[in-house]
Amino acid sequence: MGSGLDCASSLVLEALQYGMAPGPEPFDGAASPLGMDAESLLREARRLRRAGIIRRIGISLHPRSLGGASALVLAAVPGDRAMEYARVVSSSSGGRSKHSYVRSFPRYNLWFTYRARGPESLLEEIGGLLSPLGVDDYVVLTTARVCKLSVKYDLERGTSWSQPGVLPEDPPLLGELGVDRALARRLQDLPVSRRPFRELAAEVGETEEGLLDLVGEMFSRGAAVDFGAVLDPEAIGFRHGAVVMGSGGAAECERVATLAPEATHAILREPAGGARWDLRVYFVIQARRREDVEAAAGRAAELAGIGERELAYGEGGITL
Repeated sequence: MGSGLDCASSLVLEALQYGMAPGPEPFDGAASPLGMDAESLLREARRLRRAGIIRRIGISLHPRSLGGASALVLAAVPGDRAMEYARVVSSSSGGRSKHSYVRSFPRYNLWFTYRARGPESLLEEIGGLLSPLGVDDYVVLTTARVCKLSVKYDLERGTSWSQPGVLPEDPPLLGELGVDRALARRLQDLPVSRRPFRELAAEVGETEEGLLDLVGEMFSRGAAVDFGAVLDPEAIGFRHGAVVMGSGGAAECERVATLAPEATHAILREPAGGARWDLRVYFVIQARRREDVEAAAGRAAELAGIGERELAYGEGGITL
């Protein structure tokens, strides 16, 4: 498999990514095709979690359902201190920047995501974060639409790989479904146990049935978009990852989501504050080999009808 993982561990990771569904005993469904019992799979899942290979197991949420206003910020910082800036942005954002990365891109070498309290305060909050650092050359690209979000890694193919499909454009806010932020965090990182929803339900004063009904509603209405294990790409040997920026609009973004299984994200972005920026379709591809990233990016762009495109490879960063 080329990742330092033995075959058995790789099969377990595949099952935990692709073979789980929300239900009373989600690990049972993943264990059966492996010829394992659920307790054996749970032991392996706990071991891989302790080793840092599995980041979490649970639900992935539609970013729109979190509320506020989100953006990708591209900033120009001194190259020899770029990683230092990434750490400072991550630590001083009050949890509003979940990803802060150094990328190989002309002019703008620090890329970070940011979720503001609302669209009216987005630029002010980002300026307040960067101004004390002496950073005044940056572009804010707001999230106009999220067409795909499914971060899975095919350990046999050696590339990111997930089912195609376009996410709903306007899912309900979590609060409208009765889900507060504390519960949302727990649903994203469930207990690694035989009946994780029963365990979580007891903690929050709910019944297992009631909590599963709520999770079912979250999926049916588009607030929840995926379920299973989320892996650390570095730990499984996926050391090459690029954000692909392409020309186009909503139609091209949707085609990436439906025609490029290697894409983990497909997002349409709009420049804020009157900035001029023509590359609006963003998708992410990760692989063990750089040439596989290049090949997948080329296929995706061709299938989606994207003409102009650029790739920005990651050179280290912070994920919360």
